[in-house]
Amino acid sequence: MKKELAVFAETISCLKEKGLDPVVVAMGVFDGVHLGHGKLLRELAVMAQKLSAHPVAVTFFPHPRSVLSPEKAPLLLLPPAEKIRLLKENGAEEVVTLPFTKEFSLLSPEEFLDRFLFGQGVDVRGICVGKNWRFGRGGKGDTSFLEKEAERRAFLFKAVEELRLKENGRVISSSAIRENIAAGRLAEAQEMLGRPYRLCGTVEEGYHVAGSVLGTPTANLRLEYGVLPPLGVYAARVETGNKTFPAAMNVGVAPTFEKEYGKISPRVELHLLSRPEGPLYGKYVSAEIVSFIRKERKFDSPELLKEQIGKDISEIGKVLAEKSVKKKREE
Repeated sequence: MKKELAVFAETISCLKEKGLDPVVVAMGVFDGVHLGHGKLLRELAVMAQKLSAHPVAVTFFPHPRSVLSPEKAPLLLLPPAEKIRLLKENGAEEVVTLPFTKEFSLLSPEEFLDRFLFGQGVDVRGICVGKNWRFGRGGKGDTSFLEKEAERRAFLFKAVEELRLKENGRVISSSAIRENIAAGRLAEAQEMLGRPYRLCGTVEEGYHVAGSVLGTPTANLRLEYGVLPPLGVYAARVETGNKTFPAAMNVGVAPTFEKEYGKISPRVELHLLSRPEGPLYGKYVSAEIVSFIRKERKFDSPELLKEQIGKDISEIGKVLAEKSVKKKREE
């Protein structure tokens, strides 16, 4: 996976240049591109076929709350380029990413439609959104508004019901996925996503204790996308430079070395079980969390911690091997 910025398009007029006309659009933030978003895009595909149009996803960056309420801004689950890739994988022929700004947030729902969807040289024949999705100043652009606009502007409108988990009836949403991850309910988060959960970021230098003292050098991940799971040791798969490596992942605060380094913020350390070519410093990586191994705890000495790490790595190797065999059988 490469670290890339989304290509912003201020209107959908760019679609005309790509031969995508007429179109139907699905609108939303689409953070995580989870199964609920997949349902929305399936409805969009049905609409596209019915209206002989191209299905297009219209999304926003940065997250609206990071502009309107920075102190309450959620940690994004995916980098923009990965979100675009997954939206296309789920059926969108193209993705238009609109830059969300303070000025943008002040547009009324009518102004938004006039400036960004209609009158741009592209025939918009339909709009598809989640039932509870809102847009425009004060969130006044709801499904009732769009139903009226559909009659006035002569386009087809579809409000899609939320998708729920069969087991417990919980609504699948980006916020629910974040809550599950933070609480350690990784299986439920993965079920909502429909794929393994990943942490993404850039490798930076750490204290060099893992290699020099513990004999297990680690890549310290500066987290850029994703929510940290509870402190502990995990089996993981690390992707960098289009290559995937089995890995032991520790999310923690290094309590065994608190006397030497004081209290530190939770960080992610990755020990790759097979060695990559060259150093990872400065490289962008993603870590797929496969399985929880144990909670983080303080050891009486570095030697005891080193002994436990050896056991962890052995267990992680077995877990990853078993998962790989199971995956091949399912395929």
